[in-house]
Amino acid sequence: MRTKIKVNVRGRKTFPPFPQIGNLSQNEVWELLYGWPGGFEREELARAMYAKHRDELIAAMSLGHRPSAFWKFEDGIPDELRRERVYEEEFASYDAMILAEEKLQCDRAKFLLEHPELWRPGENREIFTEMITIREQNIDSLEREAGK
Repeated sequence: MRTKIKVNVRGRKTFPPFPQIGNLSQNEVWELLYGWPGGFEREELARAMYAKHRDELIAAMSLGHRPSAFWKFEDGIPDELRRERVYEEEFASYDAMILAEEKLQCDRAKFLLEHPELWRPGENREIFTEMITIREQNIDSLEREAGK
């Protein structure tokens, strides 16, 4: 269930209502779904809430995508895929940050393609293959632009 952020008449962003998951607060849901800090004081509590609401959190994402907490807490995830977010200040430029994020998302899609036991209902090989193809095209384009 992917929703777009809309802009109202005054040019301000209006966010869709956050999905109600158990008795989690908005900040807790956002931390588990998107990795935005501020939802939990301790990582142990975030891990416990992810385990408790795992299926609901995964269902809140579009097919082929997983919540941030999946990559952080799920067993069997390679360390290089556990990175939560890519931040601009870690890179020489905004374009370098976007390229790193595309590569990370491509590698995550490849991991999920190789592990059908982690697929949710409605997901299939074609979804992940298409995601990988699109990400690889984006990576090629970004690398060409960087080379100019």
